[in-house]
Amino acid sequence: MPAIQCEACGSARVRPSRQADPADKIRGSAQVPWRCRDCRIRFYSAAVPEEPAAARHRPHRRGLRGILKLRKRALISSGIFLLILGLFLICLVYLTHDHEDDQTSLVYPPAELSGWPELRIGPPC
Repeated sequence: MPAIQCEACGSARVRPSRQADPADKIRGSAQVPWRCRDCRIRFYSAAVPEEPAAARHRPHRRGLRGILKLRKRALISSGIFLLILGLFLICLVYLTHDHEDDQTSLVYPPAELSGWPELRIGPPC
């Protein structure tokens, strides 16, 4: 497959360009936008450059900054997860706790405080 060259300066140092307007989406895959790295001109071409095998399978190398940034992001994400998990467990314990023994419960006050007679379920006496 032939290499793509810039239409303005003839350089082979081109890269895929972003689809900037609706006209790019209408063109679809027939006309691909490219940008020259030397003269920064944007042009369209149907050809796709052939990548060398070494470039396709080259592992991404990160420097020390990149590794520290990933570790920091992982630590923050883990902390947020543990915080949310802790809040969930606290809510779960609160909701499953037996509140009938609590004297301070306002949801079900004792019968003598509510003014209503206590309901008894069973055979009449």
